[in-house]
Amino acid sequence: MKKELKPYNVKAILKSVEAVLKNNNSGKLTKEAYNFVNLMFGFIAHYDINGFRNHYVDLRDFVNELELSIPVEIDICQRDVNDKPNYNGYGLPYCQSKLAIVLGIAELVKKYKNSIIKAEAEKDINKFELLKELIKRAETDEEIKLKLLDAIF
Repeated sequence: MKKELKPYNVKAILKSVEAVLKNNNSGKLTKEAYNFVNLMFGFIAHYDINGFRNHYVDLRDFVNELELSIPVEIDICQRDVNDKPNYNGYGLPYCQSKLAIVLGIAELVKKYKNSIIKAEAEKDINKFELLKELIKRAETDEEIKLKLLDAIF
């Protein structure tokens, strides 16, 4: 018989994911939450937590990945929880903790999705306004023009 896996710290992981979504900041993701989310269906491998954070600077991408992953994860977790008596070899506490986290993340995504979309759209507008200003300055400043062209191309 396989040794059962240790349950996840549900509260800590959900607290971290909520901090990311609430503050619109992937830098708030803890190592423990990263280790959980990175293993969810559909998430690509990253070199480390910093690569993951950098990949999801725009949290719209993070939310989209979570929304795609959650239904599959719920199905897998429910299968494992219902696989009595051995719970797919993981142990009931582990399976229950994983399911609780996935369901909790689903609720957090519902709660914060609209505010994330709004905040990221505002960032896009600010970036566009900055770009317009740089273009305006580049028309009269050759150094800015060259730096801008280097940055774009």
